[in-house]
Amino acid sequence: MSTHSSNPDLLKHMKIFQGLSAEDLSKVARLMKFEKKPSATQLIVEDQKASEVFFIIDGRVRIEMASVQGGNPEFLTTISAGDTVGELALARLGRRTASALTQMDTEICSCDAKALNELFDQNPTIGLKVFRNLTNIIADRLGDMNLMLRNASKA
Repeated sequence: MSTHSSNPDLLKHMKIFQGLSAEDLSKVARLMKFEKKPSATQLIVEDQKASEVFFIIDGRVRIEMASVQGGNPEFLTTISAGDTVGELALARLGRRTASALTQMDTEICSCDAKALNELFDQNPTIGLKVFRNLTNIIADRLGDMNLMLRNASKA
């Protein structure tokens, strides 16, 4: 169910879009599909083909990965408003490395990664700013994973 029609104000609080002008945010917003997803909605399924990126406007999303021992998936993290999930699709259209499931009613917007990359090709300044932000997001997540692995090895 669509809740907003290309509202750029909803994007200005997204970490990945920090530093974009109102005009640039409007260009990005035109590509977005705005929706509310009920709790327990699967946004991403691990190992499926990646083509879409999701931006959390309001709510929470659980990120998990299949356990190497089988059984229940392993919890990785929870993301919330201002965060992005499935962002690796912007860099490569490969397979999903984790699953994402809403933990409550969650307002999102989503976009086809290929369409967003085409916008970046047409507007390199937008692409540069978004990929700079994406690099910071991925670096922060990698740092968090390193700490989690270090703490797990101490247990």
